[in-house]
Amino acid sequence: SSHVGSSARCCTHCTFAMRAVAVVVGDGGQGHRVAQASPAARRLGNACAVRIPDACKAIADERALLGRVLYKNKCQHRGHAHLTNLSAVLKGVDALLDVCDLPALQLLAEACGAPAVGGASARASAEQPPRKQRRLDDCEGFCRGTGMEAGQRLRAQLLALSGRAATLHRLTQRAAAALSPLVARGAFVPLTLGACAILGRVFVCAGEIVEAAKSAESALAVLCPEAA
Repeated sequence: SSHVGSSARCCTHCTFAMRAVAVVVGDGGQGHRVAQASPAARRLGNACAVRIPDACKAIADERALLGRVLYKNKCQHRGHAHLTNLSAVLKGVDALLDVCDLPALQLLAEACGAPAVGGASARASAEQPPRKQRRLDDCEGFCRGTGMEAGQRLRAQLLALSGRAATLHRLTQRAAAALSPLVARGAFVPLTLGACAILGRVFVCAGEIVEAAKSAESALAVLCPEAA
């Protein structure tokens, strides 16, 4: 009986250890799903459910700050190159956020074989405003089709995100170059330093979106070759 009891305790300890490892790797106690996901699927899921959404949310936060900076300084600096370039960055941010449909991106990635990352698609669906719920429902219906259809749509969305993020990347460089003479002279310090901080974060996040979209496209080429 002592041998049977020790065997049972050993099995229990092994079960707890396996669950602990699964929780550490972020699978919520289902470690076999992590092992089954291919590297390309994990790369696609990470890009579409973590990297791109985090970068888009950070850019949206900086967009609010940049809008306040432009509103407070538009009268004093109207017509100057630095303000014109900052306005162009604001328009570039809006253009990027217009195509940044995060719930659809995550659903399409899951339809192409990417693992769900912590129920991200369910949370995104719950947080979606009512005016976009129809688009999300259409996407869910579309994802019930073939993998080729979902892959083509996902690739088109990734290309749109990458293109607009690359444009925003260039606009932030141009705006920073226009601000550099003012920074060197120490003129309009609150405006220049605040704008440079915003531009720096937008520049990094736009670059992250470009790199994540390229990573997702390469993974998609492996998972859905027909979508290329």
